[in-house]
Amino acid sequence: MIRRKVSQLERVEILQMLAEVAPVSLFTREDQIAPEGVNDHGYAEYRHKMPEIFRLSKVNLNITLRTILSGIPLRALDVMAAGGFLISTYQRELAEAFEDGKELVLVHTPKELKECCSYYLAHEAERDRIRRRGQDKVLAIYDYKNIFGKMIHESLAENRERM
Repeated sequence: MIRRKVSQLERVEILQMLAEVAPVSLFTREDQIAPEGVNDHGYAEYRHKMPEIFRLSKVNLNITLRTILSGIPLRALDVMAAGGFLISTYQRELAEAFEDGKELVLVHTPKELKECCSYYLAHEAERDRIRRRGQDKVLAIYDYKNIFGKMIHESLAENRERM
């Protein structure tokens, strides 16, 4: 519970810091209050509206909760699959699955996040190249046929080992 609260406070500080550099839009539940200086657009429907927002936004952020210690956040895959440019806080699994600076951008500190946002907002062609590579990779690797095929293959291999 404390980690969740700390994450929430960090996110507020980060959004306010970024609002000093560029307009920041937030799409969140109605019971959440947007930080000062941040444009609150309320809830975005997941299946249709959210992918459009990801695709049309110049920069999408994935600020991982402190309670998430490992794994690839679904939101990161959502953003990239929709064709959005993603800057994410560092997660080991994201760094292993995607090439930093080529398919997404990973940051370690709020200061680095602010610098990257400023840089990529000013470099549209580079941002677009990274966005397209990220989308291509997500659509190629995280396709249901590939995932289910891999799961079945691993399950069969595991069963053979037990025999």
